[in-house]
Amino acid sequence: MVIGPISKGPARIQEVTRTSKIRKVERESAPGDRVTISKEALKAQELEKDKRIALKTINSSAGIREDKVSLAKERLKSGFYESANTKEVLAERLGEIL
Repeated sequence: MVIGPISKGPARIQEVTRTSKIRKVERESAPGDRVTISKEALKAQELEKDKRIALKTINSSAGIREDKVSLAKERLKSGFYESANTKEVLAERLGEIL
């Protein structure tokens, strides 16, 4: 098997250079230096924190509650969720959440 060149021009070899590590330089700020963080960045930071807390809570929870799953299955089979009263309560609770 013969492998030919990809192009007819001269072969080009890319040179890969290694950059040096960035060193942290500690120095005192000039009196006039200051940093402003946008409202969007602060909100994103807050949402990320809330996400981490929620995931930690979910991961540390006991898991699926078999008793509640069994009850829901029984109610589905019996038609409990088809009653007008149940639908009304469900709609009210969804309205509160949304």
